[in-house]
Amino acid sequence: MWSKYKYFILSGLAMAALGALEAMKPKETLWLESYSKFDKVPYGNYILYKQLGNLFNEAPKPSFEPLKATLNDTLSNTNLIIINNSFEAEQNEVDALLNFVNNGNQAMIISRQITDLLLDTLGLSTNFDFSQESEVSYGLLNDTTKFNGPTYNILFRAYFDSLSTAQPLGYRSDSLPNFVGLKFGSGQLFLHVLPSAFTNAFILTGHNDRYISSVLSYLPDQTTIWDEYYKARKQYVKQASPFQQVLTTDGLRQALYLILLATFVYMIFASKRRQRIIPVLSTRTNATVEFVETMGQLYYNESDHKDIGLKRVNYFLADIRERHRIDTAALDEGFVQKLSSLSGVPIEDINQLITNFNVIKAVDVVLQDRIVQQDKLIENFYNKERAYGK
Repeated sequence: MWSKYKYFILSGLAMAALGALEAMKPKETLWLESYSKFDKVPYGNYILYKQLGNLFNEAPKPSFEPLKATLNDTLSNTNLIIINNSFEAEQNEVDALLNFVNNGNQAMIISRQITDLLLDTLGLSTNFDFSQESEVSYGLLNDTTKFNGPTYNILFRAYFDSLSTAQPLGYRSDSLPNFVGLKFGSGQLFLHVLPSAFTNAFILTGHNDRYISSVLSYLPDQTTIWDEYYKARKQYVKQASPFQQVLTTDGLRQALYLILLATFVYMIFASKRRQRIIPVLSTRTNATVEFVETMGQLYYNESDHKDIGLKRVNYFLADIRERHRIDTAALDEGFVQKLSSLSGVPIEDINQLITNFNVIKAVDVVLQDRIVQQDKLIENFYNKERAYGK
Protein backbone atom coordinates (compact mmCIF):
# COMPACT_ATOMS: atom_id res chain seq x y z
CA MET A 1 0.00 0.00 0.00
CA TRP A 2 2.86 2.34 0.86
CA SER A 3 4.58 1.87 -2.48
CA LYS A 4 1.32 2.42 -4.34
CA TYR A 5 0.16 5.57 -2.53
CA LYS A 6 3.41 6.99 -1.15
CA TYR A 7 3.41 10.00 -3.50
CA PHE A 8 -0.13 10.98 -2.49
CA ILE A 9 0.64 10.47 1.21
CA LEU A 10 3.81 12.53 1.06
CA SER A 11 2.06 15.30 -0.89
CA GLY A 12 -0.79 15.35 1.64
CA LEU A 13 1.59 15.55 4.61
CA ALA A 14 3.56 18.35 2.96
CA MET A 15 0.37 20.32 2.25
CA ALA A 16 -0.85 19.84 5.81
CA ALA A 17 2.49 21.00 7.23
CA LEU A 18 2.52 24.05 4.97
CA GLY A 19 -1.04 24.93 5.96
CA ALA A 20 -0.24 24.58 9.68
CA LEU A 21 2.85 26.79 9.39
CA GLU A 22 0.88 29.43 7.49
CA ALA A 23 -1.89 29.39 10.13
CA MET A 24 0.64 29.80 12.96
CA LYS A 25 2.38 32.70 11.27
CA PRO A 26 1.59 36.01 13.06
CA LYS A 27 -0.08 38.63 10.92
CA GLU A 28 2.04 41.66 10.08
CA THR A 29 0.75 45.10 11.01
CA LEU A 30 -0.24 47.11 7.94
CA TRP A 31 0.82 50.73 8.40
CA LEU A 32 -1.25 52.00 5.47
CA GLU A 33 -2.92 55.38 6.11
CA SER A 34 -6.31 54.19 4.88
CA TYR A 35 -8.67 56.38 7.02
CA SER A 36 -11.43 53.92 6.08
CA LYS A 37 -14.29 52.75 8.28
CA PHE A 38 -13.55 49.19 7.17
CA ASP A 39 -9.94 49.03 8.43
CA LYS A 40 -8.82 48.07 11.93
CA VAL A 41 -5.18 48.90 11.09
CA PRO A 42 -3.51 51.65 13.21
CA TYR A 43 -4.29 54.35 10.64
CA GLY A 44 -7.84 53.25 9.83
CA ASN A 45 -11.09 54.82 11.10
CA TYR A 46 -12.92 51.68 12.24
CA ILE A 47 -13.27 52.76 15.90
CA LEU A 48 -14.23 56.36 15.11
CA TYR A 49 -16.94 55.30 12.66
CA LYS A 50 -18.43 52.91 15.25
CA GLN A 51 -18.55 55.71 17.85
CA LEU A 52 -20.16 58.34 15.61
CA GLY A 53 -23.58 56.82 16.30
CA ASN A 54 -23.09 57.65 20.01
CA LEU A 55 -21.87 61.19 19.29
CA PHE A 56 -24.78 62.11 16.99
CA ASN A 57 -27.45 59.67 18.27
CA GLU A 58 -27.73 58.34 14.73
CA ALA A 59 -25.47 56.06 12.70
CA PRO A 60 -23.66 57.96 9.91
CA LYS A 61 -24.52 57.30 6.29
CA PRO A 62 -21.48 56.19 4.24
CA SER A 63 -20.97 57.64 0.77
CA PHE A 64 -18.91 55.89 -1.92
CA GLU A 65 -19.39 58.54 -4.61
CA PRO A 66 -17.79 61.95 -5.34
CA LEU A 67 -19.32 65.05 -3.80
CA LYS A 68 -21.05 66.00 -7.05
CA ALA A 69 -23.16 62.82 -6.82
CA THR A 70 -23.49 62.73 -3.00
CA LEU A 71 -24.57 66.32 -2.29
CA ASN A 72 -27.68 67.85 -3.81
CA ASP A 73 -29.83 70.93 -3.24
CA THR A 74 -32.48 68.94 -1.35
CA LEU A 75 -30.19 68.15 1.60
CA SER A 76 -30.80 70.14 4.78
CA ASN A 77 -29.76 69.84 8.43
CA THR A 78 -26.92 67.53 7.37
CA ASN A 79 -23.28 67.10 8.39
CA LEU A 80 -20.50 65.93 6.06
CA ILE A 81 -17.25 64.38 7.38
CA ILE A 82 -14.25 63.75 5.09
CA ILE A 83 -11.05 62.26 6.57
CA ASN A 84 -8.00 61.38 4.48
CA ASN A 85 -4.32 62.26 4.12
CA SER A 86 -5.15 64.27 0.98
CA PHE A 87 -8.34 65.94 -0.25
CA GLU A 88 -7.86 66.57 -3.98
CA ALA A 89 -11.22 67.42 -5.51
CA GLU A 90 -12.07 68.81 -8.93
CA GLN A 91 -13.76 72.18 -9.46
CA ASN A 92 -17.28 70.76 -9.82
CA GLU A 93 -16.84 68.80 -6.57
CA VAL A 94 -15.62 71.88 -4.71
CA ASP A 95 -18.61 73.82 -6.07
CA ALA A 96 -20.96 71.08 -4.83
CA LEU A 97 -19.33 71.21 -1.36
CA LEU A 98 -19.59 75.00 -1.07
CA ASN A 99 -23.19 74.99 -2.33
CA PHE A 100 -24.00 72.31 0.28
CA VAL A 101 -22.58 74.48 3.09
CA ASN A 102 -24.12 77.67 1.71
CA ASN A 103 -27.57 76.05 1.98
CA GLY A 104 -27.22 75.81 5.77
CA ASN A 105 -25.39 72.50 6.24
CA GLN A 106 -22.09 71.78 7.99
CA ALA A 107 -18.96 70.13 6.59
CA MET A 108 -15.74 69.04 8.32
CA ILE A 109 -12.70 68.19 6.18
CA ILE A 110 -9.82 66.56 8.05
CA SER A 111 -6.87 66.21 5.70
CA ARG A 112 -3.13 66.93 5.74
CA GLN A 113 -3.36 68.32 2.20
CA ILE A 114 -6.41 70.25 0.99
CA THR A 115 -6.95 71.24 -2.63
CA ASP A 116 -6.03 74.83 -3.50
CA LEU A 117 -9.35 75.16 -5.34
CA LEU A 118 -11.07 75.19 -1.93
CA LEU A 119 -8.42 77.07 0.07
CA ASP A 120 -8.16 79.92 -2.45
CA THR A 121 -11.93 80.37 -2.45
CA LEU A 122 -11.94 80.63 1.36
CA GLY A 123 -8.86 82.87 1.52
CA LEU A 124 -6.85 80.23 3.39
CA SER A 125 -3.46 78.64 2.87
CA THR A 126 -1.52 75.83 4.55
CA ASN A 127 2.14 75.09 5.01
CA PHE A 128 4.27 72.17 6.17
CA ASP A 129 7.28 71.67 8.39
CA PHE A 130 9.44 68.79 9.52
CA SER A 131 9.03 67.73 13.16
CA GLN A 132 11.81 66.13 15.20
CA GLU A 133 9.73 65.76 18.37
CA SER A 134 9.43 62.36 20.03
CA GLU A 135 5.72 63.08 20.44
CA VAL A 136 3.30 65.40 18.65
CA SER A 137 1.07 67.41 20.98
CA TYR A 138 -1.93 69.51 20.12
CA GLY A 139 -4.75 71.35 21.88
CA LEU A 140 -8.06 73.13 21.45
CA LEU A 141 -9.27 76.69 21.88
CA ASN A 142 -10.00 77.62 25.54
CA ASP A 143 -8.72 74.23 26.72
CA THR A 144 -5.33 73.91 28.45
CA THR A 145 -5.24 70.12 28.03
CA LYS A 146 -2.42 68.86 25.82
CA PHE A 147 -3.11 65.74 23.78
CA ASN A 148 -0.22 63.61 22.58
CA GLY A 149 0.30 60.94 19.99
CA PRO A 150 3.16 59.01 18.35
CA THR A 151 4.98 60.65 15.46
CA TYR A 152 4.92 57.65 13.11
CA ASN A 153 4.37 58.88 9.55
CA ILE A 154 3.38 62.42 10.65
CA LEU A 155 6.84 63.95 10.91
CA PHE A 156 5.77 66.11 7.96
CA ARG A 157 3.18 68.29 9.76
CA ALA A 158 0.76 70.84 8.33
CA TYR A 159 -0.62 74.09 9.72
CA PHE A 160 -2.60 77.13 8.55
CA ASP A 161 -0.40 80.13 7.79
CA SER A 162 -3.13 82.37 6.37
CA LEU A 163 -6.60 82.47 7.95
CA SER A 164 -8.50 85.38 6.37
CA THR A 165 -11.90 85.36 8.16
CA ALA A 166 -11.51 81.85 9.62
CA GLN A 167 -11.42 81.40 13.40
CA PRO A 168 -8.64 79.23 14.89
CA LEU A 169 -10.16 76.44 16.98
CA GLY A 170 -7.12 74.22 17.62
CA TYR A 171 -3.34 74.49 17.78
CA ARG A 172 -0.17 72.46 17.61
CA SER A 173 2.36 72.46 20.46
CA ASP A 174 4.12 75.43 18.78
CA SER A 175 0.86 77.49 18.81
CA LEU A 176 0.39 77.20 15.04
CA PRO A 177 -3.29 76.62 14.13
CA ASN A 178 -4.23 73.20 12.75
CA PHE A 179 -8.04 73.44 13.17
CA VAL A 180 -10.18 76.35 11.92
CA GLY A 181 -13.84 77.10 11.33
CA LEU A 182 -15.65 79.71 9.30
CA LYS A 183 -19.14 80.71 8.24
CA PHE A 184 -19.99 80.23 4.58
CA GLY A 185 -23.42 81.35 3.51
CA SER A 186 -25.97 79.87 5.89
CA GLY A 187 -23.72 77.00 7.01
CA GLN A 188 -20.36 76.33 8.56
CA LEU A 189 -17.16 74.76 7.25
CA PHE A 190 -14.45 73.26 9.48
CA LEU A 191 -10.94 72.34 8.30
CA HIS A 192 -8.43 70.22 10.25
CA VAL A 193 -4.95 69.28 8.98
CA LEU A 194 -4.05 66.42 11.39
CA PRO A 195 -6.04 63.38 10.15
CA SER A 196 -3.79 60.96 12.07
CA ALA A 197 -5.33 62.23 15.33
CA PHE A 198 -8.65 60.60 14.37
CA THR A 199 -7.34 57.09 13.64
CA ASN A 200 -7.54 53.87 15.64
CA ALA A 201 -3.99 54.24 17.03
CA PHE A 202 -4.61 57.77 18.32
CA ILE A 203 -8.04 57.08 19.80
CA LEU A 204 -6.47 54.38 21.99
CA THR A 205 -3.64 56.69 23.13
CA GLY A 206 -4.15 58.61 26.39
CA HIS A 207 -7.21 60.89 26.38
CA ASN A 208 -7.31 61.43 22.64
CA ASP A 209 -10.91 60.19 22.53
CA ARG A 210 -11.87 63.39 24.41
CA TYR A 211 -9.98 65.48 21.86
CA ILE A 212 -11.84 63.81 18.98
CA SER A 213 -15.24 64.22 20.62
CA SER A 214 -14.44 67.91 21.32
CA VAL A 215 -13.55 68.53 17.66
CA LEU A 216 -16.65 66.73 16.39
CA SER A 217 -18.85 68.57 18.91
CA TYR A 218 -18.67 71.62 16.61
CA LEU A 219 -21.03 69.69 14.33
CA PRO A 220 -24.69 69.75 15.41
CA ASP A 221 -26.58 66.58 16.33
CA GLN A 222 -28.18 65.79 12.96
CA THR A 223 -27.92 63.48 9.96
CA THR A 224 -24.25 62.83 9.14
CA ILE A 225 -22.70 61.70 5.85
CA TRP A 226 -19.41 59.78 6.16
CA ASP A 227 -17.16 59.89 3.09
CA GLU A 228 -15.58 56.66 1.82
CA TYR A 229 -14.75 57.97 -1.67
CA TYR A 230 -11.78 60.29 -1.00
CA LYS A 231 -9.67 57.63 0.70
CA ALA A 232 -6.06 56.49 0.37
CA ARG A 233 -7.40 52.95 0.83
CA LYS A 234 -9.31 53.25 -2.46
CA GLN A 235 -6.13 54.11 -4.33
CA TYR A 236 -4.24 51.25 -2.66
CA VAL A 237 -6.87 48.69 -3.67
CA LYS A 238 -7.11 50.15 -7.19
CA GLN A 239 -3.35 49.92 -7.75
CA ALA A 240 -3.00 46.35 -6.49
CA SER A 241 -2.68 43.78 -9.27
CA PRO A 242 -4.81 40.58 -9.30
CA PHE A 243 -1.74 38.61 -8.22
CA GLN A 244 -1.19 40.98 -5.28
CA GLN A 245 -4.84 40.52 -4.31
CA VAL A 246 -4.29 36.76 -4.18
CA LEU A 247 -1.13 37.11 -2.06
CA THR A 248 -2.79 39.46 0.44
CA THR A 249 -6.00 37.44 0.89
CA ASP A 250 -6.10 34.61 3.41
CA GLY A 251 -7.26 31.36 1.81
CA LEU A 252 -6.30 32.36 -1.71
CA ARG A 253 -2.67 32.70 -0.66
CA GLN A 254 -2.62 29.25 1.00
CA ALA A 255 -4.35 27.73 -2.03
CA LEU A 256 -1.71 29.19 -4.34
CA TYR A 257 1.09 27.77 -2.19
CA LEU A 258 -0.52 24.34 -2.19
CA ILE A 259 -0.91 24.39 -5.99
CA LEU A 260 2.74 25.37 -6.42
CA LEU A 261 3.88 22.67 -4.00
CA ALA A 262 1.78 20.00 -5.71
CA THR A 263 3.09 21.08 -9.11
CA PHE A 264 6.67 20.95 -7.84
CA VAL A 265 6.24 17.45 -6.39
CA TYR A 266 4.60 16.24 -9.60
CA MET A 267 7.44 17.65 -11.70
CA ILE A 268 10.06 15.90 -9.55
CA PHE A 269 8.55 12.43 -9.82
CA ALA A 270 7.15 12.75 -13.35
CA SER A 271 10.53 13.82 -14.74
CA LYS A 272 12.01 10.41 -13.84
CA ARG A 273 9.63 8.67 -16.24
CA ARG A 274 10.46 10.78 -19.29
CA GLN A 275 13.54 11.14 -21.42
CA ARG A 276 15.49 14.29 -20.72
CA ILE A 277 15.00 16.86 -23.47
CA ILE A 278 18.18 17.97 -25.20
CA PRO A 279 18.32 21.74 -24.68
CA VAL A 280 18.57 24.06 -27.67
CA LEU A 281 21.38 26.56 -27.31
CA SER A 282 20.20 29.94 -28.47
CA THR A 283 22.43 32.66 -29.83
CA ARG A 284 23.53 35.50 -27.62
CA THR A 285 21.00 38.30 -27.42
CA ASN A 286 20.96 41.74 -25.89
CA ALA A 287 18.95 41.15 -22.72
CA THR A 288 19.20 44.71 -21.41
CA VAL A 289 15.53 45.52 -22.03
CA GLU A 290 14.39 42.22 -20.46
CA PHE A 291 16.64 42.88 -17.46
CA VAL A 292 15.15 46.36 -16.95
CA GLU A 293 11.62 44.97 -17.25
CA THR A 294 12.43 42.21 -14.75
CA MET A 295 13.91 44.65 -12.22
CA GLY A 296 10.98 47.00 -12.66
CA GLN A 297 8.51 44.17 -12.04
CA LEU A 298 10.50 43.12 -8.98
CA TYR A 299 10.28 46.58 -7.45
CA TYR A 300 6.60 46.79 -8.34
CA ASN A 301 5.82 43.49 -6.58
CA GLU A 302 7.97 44.31 -3.53
CA SER A 303 6.42 47.82 -3.21
CA ASP A 304 9.58 48.98 -1.37
CA HIS A 305 8.96 52.66 -2.03
CA LYS A 306 11.60 53.78 0.48
CA ASP A 307 14.34 51.83 -1.33
CA ILE A 308 13.23 53.26 -4.67
CA GLY A 309 13.16 56.77 -3.22
CA LEU A 310 16.67 56.47 -1.74
CA LYS A 311 18.10 55.16 -5.02
CA ARG A 312 16.45 58.05 -6.87
CA VAL A 313 18.07 60.48 -4.41
CA ASN A 314 21.50 58.88 -4.93
CA TYR A 315 21.22 58.97 -8.74
CA PHE A 316 20.16 62.62 -8.66
CA LEU A 317 23.03 63.64 -6.37
CA ALA A 318 25.53 61.65 -8.48
CA ASP A 319 24.34 63.52 -11.57
CA ILE A 320 24.76 66.87 -9.77
CA ARG A 321 28.31 65.98 -8.72
CA GLU A 322 29.28 64.91 -12.23
CA ARG A 323 27.82 67.87 -14.12
CA HIS A 324 28.28 70.75 -11.70
CA ARG A 325 31.37 69.52 -9.75
CA ILE A 326 29.98 70.38 -6.32
CA ASP A 327 30.09 68.42 -3.07
CA THR A 328 26.78 66.75 -2.11
CA ALA A 329 27.86 65.40 1.29
CA ALA A 330 25.99 68.14 3.18
CA LEU A 331 22.68 69.30 1.70
CA ASP A 332 22.75 72.59 3.61
CA GLU A 333 22.02 76.22 2.72
CA GLY A 334 25.43 76.63 1.08
CA PHE A 335 24.78 73.65 -1.18
CA VAL A 336 21.34 74.99 -2.14
CA GLN A 337 22.69 78.45 -3.05
CA LYS A 338 25.60 77.03 -5.06
CA LEU A 339 23.33 74.61 -6.97
CA SER A 340 20.83 77.40 -7.67
CA SER A 341 23.61 79.63 -9.01
CA LEU A 342 25.00 76.91 -11.31
CA SER A 343 21.71 75.48 -12.55
CA GLY A 344 19.52 78.61 -12.65
CA VAL A 345 16.77 76.80 -10.68
CA PRO A 346 15.11 78.99 -7.98
CA ILE A 347 16.20 78.37 -4.39
CA GLU A 348 12.63 77.61 -3.23
CA ASP A 349 12.32 74.77 -5.76
CA ILE A 350 15.61 73.23 -4.60
CA ASN A 351 14.53 73.60 -0.94
CA GLN A 352 11.32 71.66 -1.67
CA LEU A 353 13.38 68.94 -3.36
CA ILE A 354 15.84 68.68 -0.43
CA THR A 355 12.95 68.62 2.10
CA ASN A 356 11.36 65.73 0.19
CA PHE A 357 14.71 63.88 0.23
CA ASN A 358 15.00 64.36 4.01
CA VAL A 359 11.48 63.03 4.60
CA ILE A 360 12.19 59.88 2.56
CA LYS A 361 15.39 59.27 4.52
CA ALA A 362 13.73 59.89 7.91
CA VAL A 363 10.53 57.81 7.79
CA ASP A 364 10.38 54.02 7.98
CA VAL A 365 7.56 53.56 5.48
CA VAL A 366 7.24 55.63 2.30
CA LEU A 367 3.91 55.70 0.45
CA GLN A 368 3.65 55.75 -3.32
CA ASP A 369 2.34 59.34 -3.25
CA ARG A 370 5.67 60.43 -1.75
CA ILE A 371 7.61 58.81 -4.65
CA VAL A 372 5.31 60.45 -7.21
CA GLN A 373 5.90 63.82 -5.55
CA GLN A 374 9.67 63.17 -5.58
CA ASP A 375 9.64 62.46 -9.34
CA LYS A 376 7.65 65.63 -10.02
CA LEU A 377 10.11 67.76 -8.03
CA ILE A 378 13.13 66.21 -9.80
CA GLU A 379 11.48 66.64 -13.22
CA ASN A 380 10.66 70.26 -12.33
CA PHE A 381 14.36 70.81 -11.47
CA TYR A 382 15.61 69.44 -14.82
CA ASN A 383 12.97 71.35 -16.82
CA LYS A 384 13.94 74.67 -15.23
CA GLU A 385 17.63 73.85 -15.58
CA ARG A 386 17.20 73.18 -19.31
CA ALA A 387 15.22 76.40 -19.71
CA TYR A 388 18.03 78.31 -17.98
CA GLY A 389 20.63 76.85 -20.36
CA LYS A 390 18.80 77.94 -23.52
